[in-house]
Amino acid sequence: MREHFIAKSKLNQTPSAETVQVLNSAEVGLIDCHDYDKFRKKLMSFGLNDEDLASMGLVAIESKKADLHNLVKEHEIRY
Repeated sequence: MREHFIAKSKLNQTPSAETVQVLNSAEVGLIDCHDYDKFRKKLMSFGLNDEDLASMGLVAIESKKADLHNLVKEHEIRY
């Protein structure tokens, strides 16, 4: 979401073929986010709750040695 916000702002400020491409790439990222949200809701329909999903997320972060700061950075919008 953050990358899309930034890409859209850059396109508005300096329209070019490059900024259009960056925005298109960011929109693909939004599709990924949407697919994740649908999957999460499907898991909830199978009976998992927010705590179960949060626990699964922590296990995934730990197993992939992902940096939590980068994960948060992708989902925040700064002004």
